Amino acid sequence: MLWLCLWLPALALDARCRHGTPDTPVAITDIDRRRHLLAANPAARLAGVQPGQSAATARSLLPELHLLARDTAAEGRCLRQLAAWAQQFTDRVVLQSPQSLLLEVAGSLTLFGGAETLRHRAARELNDLGFAVTAAIAPTPAAATALARIGRGECLTRGADLAESLADLPLSALTIEAQALDDLQASGLHRLGDILTLPAAALARRFGPDFITYRDRLLGRRPDPRQPYQPPRRYEGELALPAPADTAAALGFAARRLLRELCGQLRAVDAGVTRCELILTHRDADPTRVTLGLRAPGRDPDHLGRLLDDRLDRTPLPAPVDGLRLRATGFVPLEQPQQSLLPTTDDSQWQRLHETLAARLGPGAIRGLAVVADHRPERASRAVDPGTPSQASDNRPRPLWLLHAPETLPAELVPDRTSAGLTLLAGPERIESGWWDSRDVRRDYYVAATGDGARWWIFRDRDGWFLHGLFA
Repeated sequence: MLWLCLWLPALALDARCRHGTPDTPVAITDIDRRRHLLAANPAARLAGVQPGQSAATARSLLPELHLLARDTAAEGRCLRQLAAWAQQFTDRVVLQSPQSLLLEVAGSLTLFGGAETLRHRAARELNDLGFAVTAAIAPTPAAATALARIGRGECLTRGADLAESLADLPLSALTIEAQALDDLQASGLHRLGDILTLPAAALARRFGPDFITYRDRLLGRRPDPRQPYQPPRRYEGELALPAPADTAAALGFAARRLLRELCGQLRAVDAGVTRCELILTHRDADPTRVTLGLRAPGRDPDHLGRLLDDRLDRTPLPAPVDGLRLRATGFVPLEQPQQSLLPTTDDSQWQRLHETLAARLGPGAIRGLAVVADHRPERASRAVDPGTPSQASDNRPRPLWLLHAPETLPAELVPDRTSAGLTLLAGPERIESGWWDSRDVRRDYYVAATGDGARWWIFRDRDGWFLHGLFA
């Protein structure tokens, strides 16, 4: 086995400030009465604010510091959403609360170009989602966690070298109780190598058998089973904005982070969506809902982002937006295209064009024509959503251009034995239909040629001769 640990050192901050606050100093405080800082963004750190300080000390250093209380519920939601997103890399993803994920990736290396390439890609995509991360790979989950926890983004793939590679790790990298860590350090043990050479019996007497079990699992000497996370087949992500926004550019930037997270989850289950809804929340107004619709299931974040930008440009806002929620249900399995030696028709481009135009002009602005099973020419087609299949087809000659209403032929063009205005080329074709809706017709149609070579579609009924269409 080979495990990738994604350690989120600033999850308490990122869960509250994923939107990014590069110029605004922000810090997260714990929820007890002591109000110590758990995390601070770069703008705050630049002014001397550091985790572990009291809120009063931090405010004395930086009066304009924004203090936010830790939201453990939001952290849990983020971790679960990221676990669903991470299944695009492997189907074995483990939630490791409170701030890391474990991915068993031995079977994914060929697909993603090797362990180091996979590690870099997962870290880069998490950064794009707005999360700070340290990614490490090791043969055991405990070893990968220890490396990532102290910020060593390494890739160890040989189990035989594990003990030597981990020997210089500080004991603070281990996932053990704080009291056990204090007892180890009080005994003069500060590096992992210090405890690897000590007898197991002596360590067990001093620190308990659980510590020996943990050490053996760290080095791969004992099995370390982990329960994979099973995500729901739906998505609901939310993002609070640092300041109210009322421009499509600002909203689109924040929404694209949610879209990338959604599409990662869709890739994990090899599915797409045909509809998702973005909910914009306002402080003093009802939420604004923006719906995206696709003609076929999709999961391309760039395409969805462009559609959303077009919709946001056309959406009036009753008030500035202070938060976003993205919802998507009804995941649809994607059909894998069959490979063919012969050229095939790819309709994805025109589908995307239709989706783009519909987002810009409105869903009712794009229409197509479909054939209807009715012999009456003026009722043989109807406006439909583009791509809707026709009910019936007629292979008999029909004009490309049908007049909105039949026009009476001038007397000099009426076909008869003495007229030279039109020459009948084909016909008659009797069309007699429509008795069921009181709009019945009884006509004899002909294809006729004019003196200059044009071809007309004309008919005769009890009221005379009429022009109904023009051939190309």
